[in-house]
Amino acid sequence: MLRNRIIISPVKVFLISLGLGLCFCSSMSEGQRWSGMLAPSRAIDWSSAGAGIILPRTTICQTLGVAGQASTYNQSVTAAQVASALQTCANTNEVVYLNPGTYTMTSTLFGGGTATPSKVTLRGAGPSQTILKWSATSNNCNGIDATAFCIYNGDSGSMQYSANVLTVSSGMTQGSTSVVLGAAAAGYSGSVSNLHVGSLIAFNQADRISDNGNWYPCGTHGSTGVCSQQGVANAWNVSGQTPRGQMQIVTVTGITASTITFTPGLYAPNWSGTQTPYATFSSTLPVTGFGLENLQINTQSLGDIQGMVELMWVTNSWVQNVSFINAVALNAASRKHLEVTSDTHISVLNSYFYGSQPSSEGYGVDLMWGTSDSLVQNNISQHEASAWMNETSVGNVFAYNYAVDNFYTGAGTDPNWQQCDMYASHDDGDYYSLYEGNVGICIGLDDIHGSSFGQTLFRNYVNGRDTATLCPGGGTGCGTGSKTQNTEAVQDLAYSRYNNFALNVFGTAGYFTAYKAAATSTTNTYAGSFNAIYQIGWGDQNSTPFTNAIDGSNCPGSGATCVNNDLDVDSSNIYWGNYDTVNAAVETNSSEKASSASTYPGLGSPSILWSSYSSFYLSAKPSWWIFPNGTAATPWPGIGPDVTSGNISGTGGYAYLNPAANCYLNVLGGKTDGSTGVLNFDANTCYYSASAASPNSPSGLTGTAVIQ
Repeated sequence: MLRNRIIISPVKVFLISLGLGLCFCSSMSEGQRWSGMLAPSRAIDWSSAGAGIILPRTTICQTLGVAGQASTYNQSVTAAQVASALQTCANTNEVVYLNPGTYTMTSTLFGGGTATPSKVTLRGAGPSQTILKWSATSNNCNGIDATAFCIYNGDSGSMQYSANVLTVSSGMTQGSTSVVLGAAAAGYSGSVSNLHVGSLIAFNQADRISDNGNWYPCGTHGSTGVCSQQGVANAWNVSGQTPRGQMQIVTVTGITASTITFTPGLYAPNWSGTQTPYATFSSTLPVTGFGLENLQINTQSLGDIQGMVELMWVTNSWVQNVSFINAVALNAASRKHLEVTSDTHISVLNSYFYGSQPSSEGYGVDLMWGTSDSLVQNNISQHEASAWMNETSVGNVFAYNYAVDNFYTGAGTDPNWQQCDMYASHDDGDYYSLYEGNVGICIGLDDIHGSSFGQTLFRNYVNGRDTATLCPGGGTGCGTGSKTQNTEAVQDLAYSRYNNFALNVFGTAGYFTAYKAAATSTTNTYAGSFNAIYQIGWGDQNSTPFTNAIDGSNCPGSGATCVNNDLDVDSSNIYWGNYDTVNAAVETNSSEKASSASTYPGLGSPSILWSSYSSFYLSAKPSWWIFPNGTAATPWPGIGPDVTSGNISGTGGYAYLNPAANCYLNVLGGKTDGSTGVLNFDANTCYYSASAASPNSPSGLTGTAVIQ
């Protein structure tokens, strides 16, 4: 279904924060930007990911705080006053403006049954000038755990398995935009009368019981299954029930009795009435058109909480030019900076994420519980364990982000273990997401919580080696030297199949000695190498697997792994046009195009016209592809086999720093050794030169306007 089309006339458009919210997302009917390189069964149209074109909100509805103050000035404004101002300005498409200063928050913003208003923006004077600093929280975000800022629709039954849960009588097939809903599922309640045009529906279906060698959504563990090291972690981790890892969240466009129409159509090829599909939804319309801009979220005083900001049942909303400043101590930091749960079309743009626990769940942006069609673009992650996460999410885009210093010690037990910054899949049912143009350390597609399918990695530079050895300010808790364990560029574990690796640059020259360490036997012991670019098909990361599942069960057998090695991973993946530092060449090996893979084969002759594929979701060079402070202009695209004279050493000239990496290294002066503390980030400084009063006027572009 085509989205509404607008033409932006060639007049100056002054966008909020100097226009950094633009996403030029085409809605025109055309061949996909990946056509000729990827097979249609392996990818979707990513051009409409995110909130669309974010047009400016220029009218100030309410202003809080005393004007003309420094960022250190203690503004005597409470969380309740901020919430009240936003509620007063709800549905106005206007702005609640926070003057410079520090606003000490002693309670959670929203949550506890109070809905976050729609169509309003909370905006500060800039991330280094307007600081929201929490000293305490008052509630969680509707049942998860303590949260500083909860953006949700106020429905006390918002968690998917406690909301309306209906069966689906017919229509669950790939491409469908209409289904017939049935009665409430056994053991649940709900009614189609609680559904509205504009509601979000989270479709899901039961995981497969047995492996068919192809698409295998599965999250069982231990004595009940062998596809997950710890068991499913998503919203449908319901005791006594079959996991429901495969999801997709869509928007209702029409209701006629029990027949529901929606957009977009169903993506997955294996939706089936035989897998008892459910439609789950909130009785309350989602939060829509909420903007969070130009300020700092600081939770360094809160200790171990679930999330700094959480979104639940939210659509067409955004976060841009926001600094997220977290603590860095074990068991004393927020587990997630931005937890995006059960949402669609969220944009996270031009922001900065600092600090985490040096252990599991030290996450930056985590898209989970079916979150679909969202965009995480042009952000910086520093000194946090894992930056860009998928956990049962669908059709999302992580693009042009930068990650440095993946702060991880495994609670002191694994100080030399390298943690990935890009987890393209980390839970049962991740599929069809795009990672494009990122610069970082490691890509992970794991089986810790279950299987995944069809993720695309395109034009990324991944060095495979985290050399950070220090802590900011000489603090404690860092490793004893450069990471020596888990030091691959790509780790694709068992049951993460049919992935696409195209036009990437992988490795660190002089460190990696093997191209690929792929499992050749299903025997569930690790026999790979930590000096290989690719780790493919192994049941676990090394010889010490996770043995305790979320449900408390253990793997069968003393010391045995939960998951056997999977020989279908390597044969089903596409590796096309990638440069690696072991071969020091661009690979186009005919055996690596997966054209003989069962069910979802790659193309027999994928294109080698690299320059025809600048982006799989953007129609042209974006407005923020600007490098200030005298930095030499970077070509578009900046990574890939068609790039020459790149400025990242040891990559054969095939890779340039992206704007986020340039911002961190050359504008803010950050370092890669782990010694850098919190930086004075502002997207306006990083992505626009001092002489540029405003961006160039966009013209001849198509897209969907969020704000009319």
